[in-house]
Amino acid sequence: RYSSLEDDGRGVIQQWEERAQALEADIVSLEMQLEEKESEATEAISQWEARYSSLEDDGRGVIQQWEERAQALEADIVSLEMQLEEKESEATEAISQWEARYSSLED
Repeated sequence: RYSSLEDDGRGVIQQWEERAQALEADIVSLEMQLEEKESEATEAISQWEARYSSLEDDGRGVIQQWEERAQALEADIVSLEMQLEEKESEATEAISQWEARYSSLED
């Protein structure tokens, strides 16, 4: 009976460890995506600023395109930050649940 509970406990622990690892991988992926989008946004803004300084009145359409691109990238960054926060929250919850289960199995 004790051996069966111990085996069940190990299985539960392994499941939680795998879930935590998967969430950590998601977080790393989202962080990388966020860095990429931030870099793209910075580059787009730099390009927009460079173009803006050299454009005449007839370049307003181009400026508007760059502004829209920068806004889209900023929206992507906000979305990725929210996803990252969500995954971090899920990871924290999974780890807390794993710790609680592991603690109860030790008792």
